[in-house]
Amino acid sequence: RQLRVDKNLARANQRRLSYDYRPGQMVYVKAISPTKLGERSEGPFQIEQVHANGTVTIRRNRYVIERINIRRVFPT
Repeated sequence: RQLRVDKNLARANQRRLSYDYRPGQMVYVKAISPTKLGERSEGPFQIEQVHANGTVTIRRNRYVIERINIRRVFPT
């Protein structure tokens, strides 16, 4: 069973792109449940801080800062 899990994980990781985010970089945030004709993403927003646990802090506007997972963002 563990061998099958490792094989599936290796296959899934082959399609993933490695990307390092940096503070000051602009990113888009994926919409949680977009409608058929709705926007698929919001942004661009500036990255304030990159954390070691796979999250980034973005500045939504002058007063709002949000910490989100890197799976929800993609670079501009």
